[in-house]
Amino acid sequence: MVLFRNYYNFDSIFYATLTILLVVPNTDALICYQCNGCTNPFNANAPGVTQVTAERGEVCGKLMIGPIIIKGLRTICAGGLNHCELGPVPGTGGSGGVCCCNDKDLCNGLSFIRPCSILTVAIAVVAPFFVS
Repeated sequence: MVLFRNYYNFDSIFYATLTILLVVPNTDALICYQCNGCTNPFNANAPGVTQVTAERGEVCGKLMIGPIIIKGLRTICAGGLNHCELGPVPGTGGSGGVCCCNDKDLCNGLSFIRPCSILTVAIAVVAPFFVS
């Protein structure tokens, strides 16, 4: 196993592959839900709910201000991708937030956005140090 690893320079191949997977953007167009005053819980078949295709630089988003929910495309995301930034909304006495995602089609249809799996990336980076 050691000869195989040294001969093919496993570490270089592994890190090159990991870099390509993390840096090269997905070439498939992202599809998002779009609606103003969306129902809660969300119903993709409700009147006024459409599906839109994101352009370059756009992601799926969900804006919540108290009971008002707006879904659609966003170019600026507070807190980053695949993340929700929630808290009190100044001047309204209520709470709200912004969620952004680009991990799969129609991801803004979820009741919440799952955080990016940092554990998966950490395992991929640390694993070569434990391979003997």
